[in-house]
Amino acid sequence: MLAEQTPAAFVAFDVLAVGDEAVLDRPFAERRALLDQIVSVGPQVHLTPITADRSEAEEWFRTVEGAGLDGLIAKDPAGV
Repeated sequence: MLAEQTPAAFVAFDVLAVGDEAVLDRPFAERRALLDQIVSVGPQVHLTPITADRSEAEEWFRTVEGAGLDGLIAKDPAGV
């Protein structure tokens, strides 16, 4: 079975709605805190790491290059 040979993984970095409630108008920092509360991390479910430290983000950028990852996302914590 394909799912056994090549299991899928879900990586979350933001949340747009919870149930029937849209949260798009909330600041990213609030949405991310909400995401941390509602996602159950497991073998196939992951949350992206998050940092406000520029040097740590630069290190991540160097690390993910060529590692099969799509890249990095930068968001303003106060931005919607």
